Amino acid sequence: MEKALRANGNTGRFKEGRGHGRKGISSRKNGGGYKGKCFGCGQVGHMKRDCPVQKSDSGNDAVLAVSEKRLDGWLIDSEATSHMTPHRSDLFDYEILNDGIDVMIADGKKLRVHGKGTVRLTGVNNRRIKMINVLHIPGLDRRLLSVCRLAEHGLSVSFEHLSCIIWDNRSAIAVGKKMGEAIMLDCQQEEAKFVQ
Repeated sequence: MEKALRANGNTGRFKEGRGHGRKGISSRKNGGGYKGKCFGCGQVGHMKRDCPVQKSDSGNDAVLAVSEKRLDGWLIDSEATSHMTPHRSDLFDYEILNDGIDVMIADGKKLRVHGKGTVRLTGVNNRRIKMINVLHIPGLDRRLLSVCRLAEHGLSVSFEHLSCIIWDNRSAIAVGKKMGEAIMLDCQQEEAKFVQ
């Protein structure tokens, strides 16, 4: 059974178009504050990007997409608005995008989207997972799996101290393990073959 994870189906919760990159869900919608838990400090009532504790630190932990060494595998990113990869070879059903779309990453840099396609993964118990409309961004230094996009398609992600689990209803479909300061998806990936 394959589960499709769509990276561009707008449900009205995300800002689209140029210059909105990683802004994601508005935390001040309909008069109420954000009810979830901050992934930075763990307190309820604000997102990591709005965290007063994180902003007071001299280091910039939010720059996950461009810091440390290059990591292979999929980084589980709670702030990414789409699934993204720097590797053309990750993508099946590749479609070139000549629309001049830029994505702003955590350090404020804008990177050009070259195309989009489908990624095929194998998770827990050989569960096949298909992510569609994954953005191809060659300037990115790692693959990013968007928690927001997972949630949009009925999946949930539970975080533990050193790991996380991606759930489809009550069934675990994939697991992530802590590597350094990041949580990486532990799965096998099918490589797409292409000719330039």
